[in-house]
Amino acid sequence: RSNLLWVCSQAAEFFERVLWSDTPAGDRGRRYLKERGISKESARAFQLGLAPPEWDAFLDFAQAQKIPLQALLELGLCRSKDGRPPYPFFRDRLMLPIRDGQGRVIGFGGRCLDGEGPEYMNSSELAGLYEKRRVLYGLDRARKARAKRLVVVEGYMDVVLPHQAGRSEFVAALGTAFT
Repeated sequence: RSNLLWVCSQAAEFFERVLWSDTPAGDRGRRYLKERGISKESARAFQLGLAPPEWDAFLDFAQAQKIPLQALLELGLCRSKDGRPPYPFFRDRLMLPIRDGQGRVIGFGGRCLDGEGPEYMNSSELAGLYEKRRVLYGLDRARKARAKRLVVVEGYMDVVLPHQAGRSEFVAALGTAFT
């Protein structure tokens, strides 16, 4: 479990660096944030990032960090089909780290930037680490702010924007299997 949490934190740092990099992908991600009205401060506070469009960038990073491929597959950060080489699951997407109640990254939501493909894709569920029905996006921040109540909303951006306006009680359910 601690190794998988470390891998998630490393991936979040990688995606964040890509978003703030001086690259066409980083520029595009920052333009998207601006269009959505998300400030740099809010993006940094939520550690928003960008999965680069290149097929090999994330895998090269993981290899350089000595992250075991098995951990990437287990977390759903990479996939492998029909015996072919593994590939990154998230490409060319705004990345939203999903944190547990203690603030540890346990998964990711990826928002499509170009309108092609599903609007959102999420990390694979992993028993004991990331189970969508047991997680509220933004709960760690609401706890830290000592919110006296919670307002459950639909999606990631429905949490980020109110937090940006000083409303820390907003959290989001991560799917329909919410209990």
